[in-house]
Amino acid sequence: MKITFRENGPIILHTESELSFRSGGAEDKKPSPVKLCRCGQSSNKPFCDSTHRRIGFEAGAAELEVVPIRGRCSNSSSSVFETPSARNTTRVRPLRRALR
Repeated sequence: MKITFRENGPIILHTESELSFRSGGAEDKKPSPVKLCRCGQSSNKPFCDSTHRRIGFEAGAAELEVVPIRGRCSNSSSSVFETPSARNTTRVRPLRRALR
């Protein structure tokens, strides 16, 4: 899976298959890529509706590649992930600030 933080824009999840989201007991499946709100103002949370453009949201760009590590979990139903490479196209920031 690749996670892209667009400059002044959303978080984009790139996967090889569709993603399942649960909200209020209902499950929704979305094809890849999925754009998630980072500005906090979307009327369709957690998904992006491009409100960031209207409100002048500003945040740096970054990209993470996340790959599963096979054979490292004692519980076979769990997944462990690592980030083999992370590229920040502006300056490095703590992840929690990049998610705003």
